[in-house]
Amino acid sequence: RFASAVSALNKAQAFNSTLPNLQALLDHSLERNLQWERKCEEIRNQFLISVPPAEKDAKELLLEAGNFYFRVKNYAQAEKEYLKAIYENPNLSDAYYHLGHTYFAMNDLDRGVEALTSALNCAPDNPVIYRDLGLLSIDRGLLESAETFFNKALELDPGNCEVKELLANIYFNSGLFDKAIPIYEDILAANPDHKEIAQALSRAYQQIIKGTLSTTQAKG
Repeated sequence: RFASAVSALNKAQAFNSTLPNLQALLDHSLERNLQWERKCEEIRNQFLISVPPAEKDAKELLLEAGNFYFRVKNYAQAEKEYLKAIYENPNLSDAYYHLGHTYFAMNDLDRGVEALTSALNCAPDNPVIYRDLGLLSIDRGLLESAETFFNKALELDPGNCEVKELLANIYFNSGLFDKAIPIYEDILAANPDHKEIAQALSRAYQQIIKGTLSTTQAKG
């Protein structure tokens, strides 16, 4: 918070403070604050470079404002911009979606889930939202819910290898190797050079073989 530091140090200097290294601290804070402002301007320009602001509607500008503040980690301001976008466009799924991730960044899980649920209500055919809800379910240890969300995402986007891998990993980690194997094989068919998936597939087969041998020895 270099801007706050500059303000405090200027006040200290105005009172003829004898704080050691006061000028050095002030110079350092001024330089870092300038670097921060330049970085913010760079990010802001990235959002405006594709389409001139005059050609954008209010909805796009509000979303871009929220995205900008999210990128610079000013989550409180990002929340305000997304809420403005929602106020102007109550069915704007993108605003709810980004608002949800803003709340997650603020460690407000409940409001984040609520915002993603609202995004889903506005755009029930968006596989990305189902993917994110699946990831959130994994974080909370709700593997059955995660499986449901990932399957729905794949129903809407059957070729999504990222979601396939997430689903296969759930099955693998749950010991359901017979369910994980065909998904890993499907991913490898589309990405033959995917080493991590090849290794996961090999481990799944090894577990199947171990289970078969253990059963055979127990019967013998």
